[in-house]
Amino acid sequence: MKNTYRDTFYVEPTSQLDTQYYHDVLSKQSFRYTIKEDRDLDKSEKSSFELPTINLGGVLTILGLSLICVLLIILSTKKGLLSKKKIKNEVSPIKILSNEEITEVHLLADSQKLIASALETNDLRLISRAFYILKLKELNKKGLITFLKNKTNQQYIDEIDSRELKSLFHQYTAEYERIWFGNQLPLGVNKETLQDNHKLFMSLVEKN
Repeated sequence: MKNTYRDTFYVEPTSQLDTQYYHDVLSKQSFRYTIKEDRDLDKSEKSSFELPTINLGGVLTILGLSLICVLLIILSTKKGLLSKKKIKNEVSPIKILSNEEITEVHLLADSQKLIASALETNDLRLISRAFYILKLKELNKKGLITFLKNKTNQQYIDEIDSRELKSLFHQYTAEYERIWFGNQLPLGVNKETLQDNHKLFMSLVEKN
């Protein structure tokens, strides 16, 4: 026979009033539960206060990935700054060509790089200026003129003794000044003609 609270805790009533009282109390639904239900209730209350389990491996993985990302950002930023600094320190022929006044810096510039940089731009003003700078450079190197910062182009023309070379240099000077300072392109002048005229002038310089 199944044991219940009624069987275990029932006390013989001493009066008719007590009998009715015990009967009313034991008949109520709220008192009809087992010991197992009581334990289950305690377990659920206890579990509600348990702390959540932390996945230590997952946390370490996230921290590691975050650290790698930070290092990559720092390295890329440093590399970009170094590249900018390197570019800034390099002497660019195009920057030299853009100066209005021809100085000693132009004559010390690498001739091949100067011409190559100008030709890559396809800008006839820069190409004309590059060739004119090289003409002055070669004339100065040969001792046909003496380069000084404050001299005018006309003074360089006057210094040349050779009549043929003087006439040709005068022609190229007028062409250069019209293109560079006047921003005007003479009829028939293009990149190829500028190159051909420069070669002709250089060959004449070599003969003097």
